[in-house]
Amino acid sequence: MKRMGCHDLLFLHHDKNATGESLLRRILAGDKVFYTYSDQFADASVLEKLVSGDRVYIGAHQLNDDSYWLHWLVSEQKGTLQPQAADERHPSMLILQMVGSVVLSALALYGFSWFSSLWMAAILALLLCFGGWGCFSAFCQLTTNATRRTRQSLQGFEQVMHGDVTLCQTSGTPPPDRFDDEPMPDDPLLAYVSSMATRVSARREIIGRGEYQREVIDYQFSCRAGRLTFRTAVNPMQENLNPLLLREHPFFLAANDPLTLLIARPSNAVIGIYNRRDGSTYLNRPSGLAVSLQRLEWLYKTLAVCWLLFMLLLICFTLNDWWHQGGVPDKWDWLAAADTLGTLGVLGVMFCCGLMLLLEVAGWLARRDSLDAAGFVLARQKLALFKRRGGKQAYLQDVT
Repeated sequence: MKRMGCHDLLFLHHDKNATGESLLRRILAGDKVFYTYSDQFADASVLEKLVSGDRVYIGAHQLNDDSYWLHWLVSEQKGTLQPQAADERHPSMLILQMVGSVVLSALALYGFSWFSSLWMAAILALLLCFGGWGCFSAFCQLTTNATRRTRQSLQGFEQVMHGDVTLCQTSGTPPPDRFDDEPMPDDPLLAYVSSMATRVSARREIIGRGEYQREVIDYQFSCRAGRLTFRTAVNPMQENLNPLLLREHPFFLAANDPLTLLIARPSNAVIGIYNRRDGSTYLNRPSGLAVSLQRLEWLYKTLAVCWLLFMLLLICFTLNDWWHQGGVPDKWDWLAAADTLGTLGVLGVMFCCGLMLLLEVAGWLARRDSLDAAGFVLARQKLALFKRRGGKQAYLQDVT
């Protein structure tokens, strides 16, 4: 995880996100871009008082796309953006949750020695997962204020408040404004539109039915191509995550932001946005078999976790058999267990690798035969090129 940093910068501009999602703020200072939620602070009005050229001291940690998440801001002339105490449960409640989760996990483990039914084992494994997750989440919340990053943030804030700014890094010169429309060559798969975003608004809604329901945010804006909509998914885990743990910022679009839009020609859907004001790039997967690189990486990690859980379940069954047979396992028991676990482990690895191969082949066929999928891949390449032209790493945010 990237460490906390303190910066000595010249303030440039402050923006609110689209109407309806205005708690998210963007601060441009020096050559850096910061994001934050206004409800993190006791009083966020200081952002409205700052004008271009004011010297500010900012504590923030770096995100994956080279932008920053702001935790506090100090201006000698205009005031302080001070973080407020987090609205968290009392430590005693977290300790109680940890104890309850440990007891639940212990009962699930003990149940493996009494039940040999496959269905009962699956239920006990599920209870074990719930207990482990409850204990882990409570422990993380309980220790957040004791982490090194939290201490760095608080110590930096206290030092700056007492006039010691030696720890602050001085920013480089702000990049020149490059908001002029750049001509883009015609492409049979993508249409390129460079324009200012106006009449920006956002609306949350629930789509799908039953277990397939999910929450999304529809950002609507006007530009040279007319009135357009860009849909982003809502990740409840990220929204409830402690800001110190964030690794990327939510989708941000303010009025009068200069954009380069990548629009799929068959469907006229906006699948890529490059915000030239802050250098952010957003990719939205179209319908079909096109899959983003971040989604594929997440899927492969999930397969690895499933394989580990499968092996853990086999070990629990083996221990259960040894418990029922009584006595200490001899050499032949160990050899039989090693043979069974090794064989099933290799079969599990082969199954995961085969599934990964099928996904790669399906993606290749989709890119070859589907215009939407081919346009998605081309949009991903173009957005990466835009990032490199801006002197930043080619990190694209998947908002599907």
